[in-house]
Amino acid sequence: MKKYLTKKNIKNADMVSAFISCPFGEPSEDCPFIPYYGINNAGKQIDLMNTLSEPKLQQLRSHHQSCVALRRSQIVLKSADSKIMQKKHSELPSPNPTNIM
Repeated sequence: MKKYLTKKNIKNADMVSAFISCPFGEPSEDCPFIPYYGINNAGKQIDLMNTLSEPKLQQLRSHHQSCVALRRSQIVLKSADSKIMQKKHSELPSPNPTNIM
């Protein structure tokens, strides 16, 4: 495990999950991480990440951040789910500041 505790891995820890699998389950058609998903071995995927230059890693990071922002903006709660959550929230007792420890 110690071989993975390198400065480069620590600096790029935010990228590890993007190299291993798409956080949304299905990558977009233009996803630059698709070639890494076929490896299906986290250790090898991290090793490959370590061979990339800093400019290439920054390019991948930028793409990943843009993709996550876009996909998050596309997530829409279903009306029924939203109403259930609103009902559950309305049934919670009101906070009483005098009971706070």
